[in-house]
Amino acid sequence: MSQLTELTRILLHNNLLSGTLPNDLAGNKAWVISVSDNRRLSGTLPWQLSSAPELRVFLGNGLSLSGTLPTFVSRHLQILALARNYLVGDLDSLQSSHGLRTLVLASNRFSCPAPTLDGATRLGIGVFRNPQTDARIHALTTSNQAIPAWLRLPIGSKKALNTTRTYENTVLVFAGNEALVDGSGLGQSAGRLLDQDQVRQGRQTLFSGYSSLKILAWLVLPGLVLMHIAAIVAVVRWEYGESLTEYLCRRLQRSHQTQSEVLQVAVRSMVGLAVCGIGIVALNLAAPNVYNPGYQDPLLRATITGVQVLPWYQWAWVSLNCATLFVILHLWERLSRRDFSHRAAVVLGRLHDFVLSGSAQLRAVHTWRNRLRRHKQRSPWRKAAYVFMHVPIFVVGSVPAFCYVLSRNVPNQGLWLTLLGDPAILVIFKLVWLKGLTPRVAIFLSRFRHAVDESMVIGPRLAVLIHKTQVTSAVLFELVVVVLAPVLFVVVLDESCLRYYLHFSHELSSLMEAWRINQRGWEAYRPGFCSRRLLSEFSYVWLIYTLAQAFVTPTSTLIKAHPLFTRARRAASSAELSERDETLKRARSSQRHLGRTMSFLVLVANFGPVVPLLLLLAPLVVWLQSCALDLFDRHPNKESRFSMVMASRWLVQVPVKRVLVLTLVATWVGTGCVFLDLGFDLSPMVLYSAFCVVVGGIFYQRSKVNSQVSFMMAKRQSCRPRGIELGIITEGSLAEPLLLPLGQFEAGCRDQVASSVNPTPHTPPQDSQLDHDKLATILQKWN
Repeated sequence: MSQLTELTRILLHNNLLSGTLPNDLAGNKAWVISVSDNRRLSGTLPWQLSSAPELRVFLGNGLSLSGTLPTFVSRHLQILALARNYLVGDLDSLQSSHGLRTLVLASNRFSCPAPTLDGATRLGIGVFRNPQTDARIHALTTSNQAIPAWLRLPIGSKKALNTTRTYENTVLVFAGNEALVDGSGLGQSAGRLLDQDQVRQGRQTLFSGYSSLKILAWLVLPGLVLMHIAAIVAVVRWEYGESLTEYLCRRLQRSHQTQSEVLQVAVRSMVGLAVCGIGIVALNLAAPNVYNPGYQDPLLRATITGVQVLPWYQWAWVSLNCATLFVILHLWERLSRRDFSHRAAVVLGRLHDFVLSGSAQLRAVHTWRNRLRRHKQRSPWRKAAYVFMHVPIFVVGSVPAFCYVLSRNVPNQGLWLTLLGDPAILVIFKLVWLKGLTPRVAIFLSRFRHAVDESMVIGPRLAVLIHKTQVTSAVLFELVVVVLAPVLFVVVLDESCLRYYLHFSHELSSLMEAWRINQRGWEAYRPGFCSRRLLSEFSYVWLIYTLAQAFVTPTSTLIKAHPLFTRARRAASSAELSERDETLKRARSSQRHLGRTMSFLVLVANFGPVVPLLLLLAPLVVWLQSCALDLFDRHPNKESRFSMVMASRWLVQVPVKRVLVLTLVATWVGTGCVFLDLGFDLSPMVLYSAFCVVVGGIFYQRSKVNSQVSFMMAKRQSCRPRGIELGIITEGSLAEPLLLPLGQFEAGCRDQVASSVNPTPHTPPQDSQLDHDKLATILQKWN
């Protein structure tokens, strides 16, 4: 190239060139250089390129260039396209390029405040002729003039030469540069670069600089903390007369609620996770960074987003990841020791037999309906349909995540995409959506799975199994909305991954096609970009979601413990709730909270190693929720003790083995994708996979053994209450109650059902003690 000093147009695009760009590529007269679509070209931009006096167009899209962007001194530079490379650093070198009209720097690793480029007055204005086509026609025209007419190339008519295709001047900088921040906040001057960018189109953030961090630190976190403090003062201090120290540092009593017991068991494990989180944060801060550390978001700096995965880092991170997984699996194994599913079936069975023992006709009808139900339940198509019926619900629940990812990639297209592009609003939308949709869907699916309806009499073990199925569906729904949907949509839609967002913006797709950077699917995938983009987009979403679990959920529990809430709820209802309705409502609330707790633990297990701040917040979440539930247990707010114990302790149980399998599968798949995308060596990957298989298998086997031990212990237990307003167990709840005048509730059944103490033997009631007219009425309802 050093001897080709007279070249003015260098067209080497769309070849298989390899190596590095030569230092004397531009020469003194070159004004068009096109080397795009040569993925094997690597190295850095030659410094001589910046001093080329006549350079007007430089096209280097789709290479493997690294390093920083040089300062171009040419006053004629109009078009600069370096999309889909590995360039780092800042863009301050472009401030002096006042002649720029087209600037395409998408999908790189720039980390800096975006320059304003107010001096480039023609940036993004007007049109230009395709420099590649223009140079090709110029070359053919020049060569035809030097050869005989009968040897000239057929290049078309003169009109075709003068109608070379033109394109609008384009600015595409923010897309795919997740560490590039907007230097102007809302109400400030945006700058010409932000105004002309095809994706941002002048759309500003609320604060200048690290807007997401400032929103979290200045708005979200103080608001949540103040809200929770206000609830503590109003309920704990003013209503019940406890101090803040007594509320937060009180020794938690053993609760009759399944969710409270899960949280109390998880406290120590969360401390272990916090220790692992501290180690991972220190490791990430000590590792070299692919971005410019001085301009990267401080919160994302503590994650794996910008870490350069050197061999020593790979081994250290995999070791801490294994320790985190061990703590989570040990937690599930400890929960399996306290699996009360079989004991709950015994308790409910005693209540069930207690009622049915008074009528032989009632027992016969019950046996016949149970046999019919078991025949329906064994149908294989019902199980398959139960699985596939989750799919449309998953699709509906994933809409917010889809809109959030799409808003980060397509041009400004309305108020909804703009609102859902904010992490805090996305979390609020998800929480409201999940609270309203999850319980109803879980109940419907569990009824379909076990072939029951409201009019069917079922046994106690099936009652517990139905509620377990409801909790499992709730956990699955939360996991898809909070964990799986963000990963899936970032991989499929985002600019740094498979880039299918171009299907939703025809104008942007046409622009990319004109620049030959419209690759989609696996052709567009580049290692080292996709997982970093996922973490940079959703780290704040997961952190705000975790903070909501830490402050919003306990605040809601404290409000429900206030007597004013109960009086307001009763005043709003038209009629007094029956025992059956109150129990069913309590069971649904327990299922929702338990499912949210389980999904949070799986979220921490899956994304805690890559976003270690989740591990640091886990003890806070568990402790604040435990304190609020403990207060609610000590002051039940005149709620029926029987319905509370029945719903929260016996009907709703934790599906430990199912959640353990979900944790193992989600963690292994998610970590494996991070391994492959960031380019981990084979040895750490094999070590982690072997650890998952061996340790996960051990803990799963131990959970099965614990379940068998619980079953054997439950068979020895006996719980026959001395007196209670009882009901028939139906569709996982209580039907219309039968008043059995056999003693007072406080004297007999409350303590036995709540603490599973073996009572004295009880003689079933005789037929004369039962209201046969009421039994006949209920029997007609069953039929």
